[in-house]
Amino acid sequence: MSGALQGVVNVVFPIYPEIVVIAVGLSVLLFDLFVDKENKAYLGWYSLAGIVLAALATFKIMGVHGSFFAGTVLLDPFSTFFKFVFYIACA
Repeated sequence: MSGALQGVVNVVFPIYPEIVVIAVGLSVLLFDLFVDKENKAYLGWYSLAGIVLAALATFKIMGVHGSFFAGTVLLDPFSTFFKFVFYIACA
C-alpha cells in the first residue's frame, strides 16, 4: 500500500464500524427508491447483513483502546460492549 493510503486507513480504522453502518443505511435508503414492493423484504436481510458486518468490524478493533479525532471518539471496553448491545437491539 502507498504511504498516503496507509495513512488514511490508520485514521479511519477506529471508526470503521460506524462507517459500515452509515454506508449500509444510506444504501438501503437508495435501494428503497428503486426496488419493487414485492422485493422490499430483501432490504431487511441486507440491513441485517450490514449489522453483522459492523459487529465483525467492532470485534476486529476490540483490542484498540484510546481517544481519537481530538477526543471525539473513545474506544474502551465500555463503548465496545454498548456497540454490541446496540447491534443486537437493531438485529
